[in-house]
Amino acid sequence: MPNSFNLAFILLAAGQGSRLGFRPKALLKKESNLDSQTLLAHFAHIGATLNAKPFLVVTGFYHDQIEALAPKFAHCVRNFVDKPNADLSQGDSARIALENLPKDFDAVVIALVDQAQIGVAEIRALQDAFTHRPAPCEVVLPVMADERGNPVILSRKAVELILAKPGLTPREWMDQHPDLVFKMNSKNRAYFDDVDTPDDLERYGLRF
Repeated sequence: MPNSFNLAFILLAAGQGSRLGFRPKALLKKESNLDSQTLLAHFAHIGATLNAKPFLVVTGFYHDQIEALAPKFAHCVRNFVDKPNADLSQGDSARIALENLPKDFDAVVIALVDQAQIGVAEIRALQDAFTHRPAPCEVVLPVMADERGNPVILSRKAVELILAKPGLTPREWMDQHPDLVFKMNSKNRAYFDDVDTPDDLERYGLRF
């Protein structure tokens, strides 16, 4: 990436964690971390390492608990966007975040807070694929066979095209314009695995 490249980062953390006993996944902690770093802080560290500005977190359920942690990593958090409507989908959360982004970015990462295995290396691989994407692609999507992964990275042009249509989500736009989506083939399960059940907590060494 050129030095002048401005990367924004969106973290979706609005879910209710119903299959985990209705607890916020953003506050899960990795047992291997001596400082008991939450997933929210983990992603904030990724954003800071990549100098991503802004680092935008979409909250909804448990927004009070999640936003209370803001001072711990305020150096890389630009804003919190509250998701007040419990019926909104993950795609709607992404749309809300795009609507709240400032205009001074070249590309934006949209990540899910429950993808505990995502790290700096995975985001940098997406950035590299974005830099070398073929024309006319404006999005990089990790895939394994027919499985779609996350995070994704979108150009500013893609964001503008999405926002030009009221209510359109990034996923819907990508489905409508497959010719503008570069599929980054990867065997890295970090892009495809998330935390959804109590068994996943043990599998990934997580606890509340």
